[in-house]
Amino acid sequence: MKYPIVFSLGSCRLLCCFDPKIQSKAGLFCRSLHHFNLEFRGGQNFLGKLHTARQHLTTLKFLMGDVTLSDKDQHKLFSMSCPNGWSNDYCSKDPDYDYSQAVQNLRTQLHTHCDIFLFEICSMKNALQHEGGLPIQEEIEGHNPSLYRTKSVEECREDIIQLIEYVNKKFSSPTIILVGHIRNWIFNNDHPYLDDREQIYQLLVQMDRKYENVSCVDPAAFLQKKDLSDDWHYDPDGSAFPTVYRTLYSLFPSPSQ
Repeated sequence: MKYPIVFSLGSCRLLCCFDPKIQSKAGLFCRSLHHFNLEFRGGQNFLGKLHTARQHLTTLKFLMGDVTLSDKDQHKLFSMSCPNGWSNDYCSKDPDYDYSQAVQNLRTQLHTHCDIFLFEICSMKNALQHEGGLPIQEEIEGHNPSLYRTKSVEECREDIIQLIEYVNKKFSSPTIILVGHIRNWIFNNDHPYLDDREQIYQLLVQMDRKYENVSCVDPAAFLQKKDLSDDWHYDPDGSAFPTVYRTLYSLFPSPSQ
């Protein structure tokens, strides 16, 4: 049985869905080019904590050899708070670790094996010290306005379009799935910071309508508040992960013999 192969960039919410334990719990399987092999527990991630289309585009261009990243950004991207026990060789806490072979391996897999590109787009923030580069989540945590600016809707739309068109050009228009954040209405909460989530959702819907190979997934459409551990995270001990995974999986090509 050949299961669909997925390349995903996003936050802990998205990448946790591809943990083999979660797949088993959902009774469904695919093969992810990277994933957690432990349930998320505060900061354990692989390929950074990436939340914006600009981050995804920069990361993908780096992996494909179209842009360069500083050694500092590479180390953050590949080893942010990684625990021992990863099922791959991409992570290392050694600041002098050479990631070139890991990048080459992933580049080869992207070209030859990948069926689906899955991106979580859940923020409109851009770290000021990384304008045009690769802002990493840890540098804008805490909502400190001196560290970031919030992009306009038009800027975010252009970033998403550039990401989609880069993937389409590089990989001959594969299946692309865009996942938004947990939207406002699930909490009955009108806190201003949730406004961004609604604007992002509307942009993703536009992309779904604009491109034949793009689908948009709204987690709030099939979650309840009890499925969440807080305003940001799915409850790893609840039903959210299998539910999210089943919904994503419904958009994948069927496994072939």
